[in-house]
Amino acid sequence: AWQAAGILPKHGFRRTGHSPATARNGEVCVYSGGPAGHGHIEVKRNGRWWYGYGYKPNPISGRRFIACFAK
Repeated sequence: AWQAAGILPKHGFRRTGHSPATARNGEVCVYSGGPAGHGHIEVKRNGRWWYGYGYKPNPISGRRFIACFAK
C-alpha cells in the first residue's frame, strides 16, 4: 500500500499537504508500516474513513503517515 505514494501522482493525483485529521472528502491517505510492513490506504468520504472493508469514524493509527492525495 505504501507504494501508492509513488503511483497516485502518475494517475493525476497530487499531494494536498493535509494530514489525516485535516483531510477533505475524497482524499486518499497513504501510510507505511503495519504488521506485514505493507502499509495502508484509506479514503475520506462523508466525514468518515473508508478502508476497503467498511467505514470507520477515525483514520488508522499505529502506522507512519506518508501523505494525502486528491485528484
